[in-house]
Amino acid sequence: MKFIILLSILFSSCSIAVKTPSSRFISPEAKGEFLHTDLGMSYGGYSKGELEPTGAGPVTDPLVMKHSQGVMANGTLGFTEQVDIYVVLPERTTPQVGFKFQLLGKSEKEATKKNHSLATTIAYGRAKTTDADFLTSSNDKADITNRVLDFSVIYGYRAEENLLLYTGVSYSDYDFDGKFTSGANSGRIFQYDSKTLGCHAGLMTSNKKWFTKLEASLQQTDWTHTGKQAYGFGAIQVGYNWN
Repeated sequence: MKFIILLSILFSSCSIAVKTPSSRFISPEAKGEFLHTDLGMSYGGYSKGELEPTGAGPVTDPLVMKHSQGVMANGTLGFTEQVDIYVVLPERTTPQVGFKFQLLGKSEKEATKKNHSLATTIAYGRAKTTDADFLTSSNDKADITNRVLDFSVIYGYRAEENLLLYTGVSYSDYDFDGKFTSGANSGRIFQYDSKTLGCHAGLMTSNKKWFTKLEASLQQTDWTHTGKQAYGFGAIQVGYNWN
């Protein structure tokens, strides 16, 4: 029931934008027990693309890439001892639902000092909207579909009972497409995608209920018509465990 309530809160926003979050805040340790749950709220960096159409016909203009900051919510639900279900809701971009599979080490419930852990994740997200902040003209409206498929591998080491160090690599396939429905570009279609590579390192301190995560990350995007761009970010998260 807790997770159902969590999902309803997280997915109450339907607005999306061309933002690719860099920080992940996913530890390599599974919750370790069915229905063990956590919720975290974070603040950190994104890469953001803005679409400024020129000319006529299908839109092929490069995205104007920028740094951006925003909040993100993460929720995790223990499914089995080594498998979690998680949700990610970055601010004004596509939410994701995924699975984490712990391949090595003890779960969060059983982990002690010097525990080594290894996990892999897979997540998918899809959203439709008519409200996106990459449309720079206030007169432009569009029907937009945004999708993401995300994979990562994460390694962790418990330096102390309440201190987990972790690092990981990720691959994300972002794409969005749509059609302008009003404004000067009405009737024009667009389609963009990006094969996004990332790496991150972080630490988590915790007691039985509250936890804090600090994370640094690097990201390379490669949007259609735009080319490769690299970014570096820092982020912080505070969260609570329901066990």
